[in-house]
Parts: sequence; structure tokens; C-alpha cells
Amino acid sequence: MLAVYVLIAGLVVLGLTRLIDGPPSADTTANAATLDALHLGYGPKDYAAALDVVDAAVELGEQRVAQRPQDWINQESYARALMGRARLTASFDDLAAAGAALARGKGDAIGNSGPALTDAVFNISVHRSGPVPADLAIIDHSGIM
Repeated sequence: MLAVYVLIAGLVVLGLTRLIDGPPSADTTANAATLDALHLGYGPKDYAAALDVVDAAVELGEQRVAQRPQDWINQESYARALMGRARLTASFDDLAAAGAALARGKGDAIGNSGPALTDAVFNISVHRSGPVPADLAIIDHSGIM
């Protein structure tokens, strides 16, 4: 019987709090909508949201490459964004652009630095296994990973 009284008291307190605070404001509703659209580790809630996420990553990669095209790391991040969009959309154009960005990045890299791991992943994803051992050998002999 005590549990029933505690439950009723809790509901009364909740009701009074709602009465004092009033209905949710428009800001609260807008904030909830913003939070609902965010990528919080559980993935986008639908295809359109997923496409927005990868399109934003590709756009950011394009901006970075435009600002500093000689940096292989920018080429690599752009290629990874393109590969992510290609996985979502099955776009061969995105895969081709990713391959071109990786080739530029490898060309700009000094010595055995560069996008070796991403290049290996790219080559495996397009079923081109020939260059993969060379990329993995670079990774195997690198001092920092």
C-alpha cells in the first residue's frame, strides 16, 4: 500500500512541476529536433540522413584538398570520404575519384609515408589485389602507425 502512495505522490509532484513550468517551449522542441538529427554513435536513422553525413564528409574533403592539395593526408581523408559514399550509393564515380585522390596522395608523399593503409583498403574493395602487398609492407615497416 505504501508503494501506491509513493507512486501517487510522484505523479502529483510531476504534474505540479509541469503546471509550474508550462508547456515545452519552441526552443526545447527545436533542440530535440537538432539532437534527433545528430549522429550520436548509433548511425543515421534513414538513408537520407546517412547520405547527408557522407555528403558533408566529401564536401569537407574537397575543401581541405582545395586549400592544401600538396598534403597527402588531405587527399587520403577525401578518398576515405568518397569511399564511404561509394559504399552507401554504389557509385563507381566516387570509387574512381577516390583512387585518383589516393594516387595523388601517394605521389605527393615523401619516401614510404602516405596513404598506404587506405590505398590497401581501396585496392581490396575494387578487387585489385596486386598492389596490396606493397602497401602492407610499407605499413609493416613504418615507425608510427
